[in-house]
Amino acid sequence: MTHIWLSSHSTKTDWLSWGIMLAVMLVILIFALIFSINYNRRRKEPFLTIKKVVIMSTFLAIFIIFIGLNMALKSIHIELTYVIPILVGFLLGPLEGIFFSFVADTTNSLLTGYIASYSPLSATLLPLIGFIGGLMGIIYYRKNEYSRPFLMLTFQIIMLIITTLLIVAALLLNTISKKTTFKIPLIILASIILTILEVTYCYIFFFRKKETNLKLWTFILLTITLARIFGLIISPLSNSVVFKSNYEVWLLTMTFHSSYLIPIEAFVCYSLIKTNDYIMNLS
Repeated sequence: MTHIWLSSHSTKTDWLSWGIMLAVMLVILIFALIFSINYNRRRKEPFLTIKKVVIMSTFLAIFIIFIGLNMALKSIHIELTYVIPILVGFLLGPLEGIFFSFVADTTNSLLTGYIASYSPLSATLLPLIGFIGGLMGIIYYRKNEYSRPFLMLTFQIIMLIITTLLIVAALLLNTISKKTTFKIPLIILASIILTILEVTYCYIFFFRKKETNLKLWTFILLTITLARIFGLIISPLSNSVVFKSNYEVWLLTMTFHSSYLIPIEAFVCYSLIKTNDYIMNLS
């Protein structure tokens, strides 16, 4: 989501930090575009086909539904805006992921009323996430083999990082400020979500013999984790400058919420990919 323009009360340091981050993001996006265009050329694949347009239109409709859910569940901080851009990039490719994310971000801004004060820094985030999804999709769909212990170890490392971030952010938030949106019941909710994800993955690992399930679970979780990390780099800085508020509080609050959102997004993304595969097999 994009936010309102820089506050007139921002200091020179805020402007400088914001400007440096914007320049870095633009350089990354230019690299991402060059890489994506060359990738499509090597594959001799058209950028937009009727099939891709239909798929993107379907996912854009789902994205709009998610926007409504985000607004309805705003009080408990359940948002799924990263899922669809990641999914489009993962399934169609990095260039398509960047293009779709730009359209989705503009649609989000129009529906939420922020288009009149479009922020370039925030606007770079979703296209970058679409590119990350496309890049991870390229790696996933290669014929490389990954052993079950390697996938399990990768998954457990990601889970350890998520759990650590959750606990540290919760403790520091409770210490720094009592005027944040942080609430103790969210720790219980997050713990339940993390436990369910862990149990589900262990079930797949020990009782299901399909390597594709393990591989997809691990790659989806890794992709969403990377997307959330970039979100934590960009969004707290943008929000602290825009709203002239404490950067540490923004960072810790968003870290806490991202920690329990990653498993939710992983479940949703995994389910949508399996649904897409099932529909494609029928046609």
